[in-house]
Amino acid sequence: MRRDRDRREDRDRRDDRRDDRRDDRERGRDRRRDDDDKRDNRDRRDRDRRDDDKGVGKGDHKSAEELRQEEEEYQRKVMEQFQATLSPEEEEARLEEERRKKREAIMAKYKQKKSGDEESVTSVEETSKLMDTDDSPAKMQPGDSVHGFWNNRAGDKLEKDKEKAKKPSTQLDEKEAELKKKLTDQFKQSSQALPIMRLPPGYKESGEEQDSEFNLGKDGDDDAAAVEKRLQDEDEEATENLKRGEVADMFDETADAELEMAAKNVDIDVYVNEDNWDDADGYYNLRVNEILNDRYEVVASRGKGVFSTVVFAKDIKADDNIRAIKLIRSNDVMYRAGQKEIKIAHSLQDDDPNNKMHIIRLLEHFEHKGHLCLVFEPMYMNLREVLRQFGRGVGIKVQAVAAYGKQLFTALKHMKAHGIIHCDLKPDNILVNRQKNLVRVCDLGSAMYLTEVEITPYVCSRFYRPPEVILGLAYDCQLDVWSMASVLYELFTGKIMFQGRSNNHMLKLMQEVKGKLPHKMIKKGLLGETFFDEDGKFLSVEIDQLSKQEVTKRYLYTERPNKDLKDMLLGDLPKPEGEEMKKLDQLRDFLDKALMLDPSKRLTVEQALSHPFLRGY
Repeated sequence: MRRDRDRREDRDRRDDRRDDRRDDRERGRDRRRDDDDKRDNRDRRDRDRRDDDKGVGKGDHKSAEELRQEEEEYQRKVMEQFQATLSPEEEEARLEEERRKKREAIMAKYKQKKSGDEESVTSVEETSKLMDTDDSPAKMQPGDSVHGFWNNRAGDKLEKDKEKAKKPSTQLDEKEAELKKKLTDQFKQSSQALPIMRLPPGYKESGEEQDSEFNLGKDGDDDAAAVEKRLQDEDEEATENLKRGEVADMFDETADAELEMAAKNVDIDVYVNEDNWDDADGYYNLRVNEILNDRYEVVASRGKGVFSTVVFAKDIKADDNIRAIKLIRSNDVMYRAGQKEIKIAHSLQDDDPNNKMHIIRLLEHFEHKGHLCLVFEPMYMNLREVLRQFGRGVGIKVQAVAAYGKQLFTALKHMKAHGIIHCDLKPDNILVNRQKNLVRVCDLGSAMYLTEVEITPYVCSRFYRPPEVILGLAYDCQLDVWSMASVLYELFTGKIMFQGRSNNHMLKLMQEVKGKLPHKMIKKGLLGETFFDEDGKFLSVEIDQLSKQEVTKRYLYTERPNKDLKDMLLGDLPKPEGEEMKKLDQLRDFLDKALMLDPSKRLTVEQALSHPFLRGY
């Protein structure tokens, strides 16, 4: 009896201490939240004061009445268009004439502004030529694809310019020549595309039933031309969809391409009203052919994320080259996140003048009707789309995974040198060029400096979240190593490595592949007691098959994992041979070390770049 009473008292004391710690954490969060609110209010007041000092609202911007009149005029023109009974050819000619007049008006305004500058020694024509460098992709050509027409084709033009180039005679010419030299490699592409398809669609061993539209032999030579032709036809069809304004959503991870196209076949003008440029969630309601910053003409919507809307726009002052513009949602939190992304992007770009560190390039930023707008270099597609198109369910070739991995860990090394953690690495946030031999890390909206780290179990997307974050431990750049290793596994297999329903389920999946979590991590983690009992058994929250209610089951994992990583990599696909099998063994060893549960034992970025799997690429 005394022993039972002592146990109850010990348990009560532990519960009291746990409650005290929880109360302390809640009070700390409340204090931080109050401090953030005070800082936000102070920053808002300072910004308003600066705007008042600059005379904002006193001639710098149009009044609400003027904006309302412009919108009424626009609505009147729209109604006239609906009422007109023009043939499709006449309607197309009328729209083209309106676009031409709009461009001429903007260029006239631009020329007038440039002519008034007495210190300018460069004419408008020379300025246009200067803008048309490797910093700008080429115009859309009839044979280009929906994803790739904005890809840079300035290589041939560059060779011709080199032949015509003359020795700089003035200081301005020298600066222009230096700028062109720095931009030479910015969008430069290899003449040979990187082969990434691991197996042709519908491939099966000979003798098995072929349920695909292709019937390929083991060598894959019989109908390889048919595969290529089908992909080319799909590419051409997608190009026509872009011309009609039907563009797939790059942020939707579940919808098929056909459903995405149908969803985008909507006139976004109907969402704009006279009194509000934003929708209920603070997203800007864009119109096709709308002009942003007197320079960018909106071509199509690319997608909508949590923080922003992304569109493609033609740069009217740079020979109609396509740019990707990210419009941040209109609220203080998103505005601060956008400002932070600009700061981090500039910090990384200042030490990368030749654009060799594989991080997306921020070209400029501006504000439009209360929305912060970021202009980026355009790319072909993201790696999520690459997997859908070239490796659905089977992944891509191990050589392509190694080539991408080398470039991506180079980007991580550059961010680590600046004390920056990306905090949201996943296939959606990695872009690839048209030849699929160059990748860049994008979306720095969630990135942070090491000095800003705050313990929270919800940093990073759940499928790519490392165990130290889930347990409530401090984290650093090793977080990005875990996320990137999970991405490389997904690229090779075509499957998400840890597809957990919750943080609890994520830890269960991790221990099945990597063994039991180290005791010191469980003890130090603020949330260790949430996932493990006093005996070190894992408390797995599962759904009972009969009652459909959540139940807690206890599992005692050992250091020896339940699953073999090499078997997971191979899956049901044919076992490779020779050099490819050697590369697969290197990938297994790389992932085994890069996915160590203890971040102190995990591969560092520098060690990853020197690993045999990434060497030579």
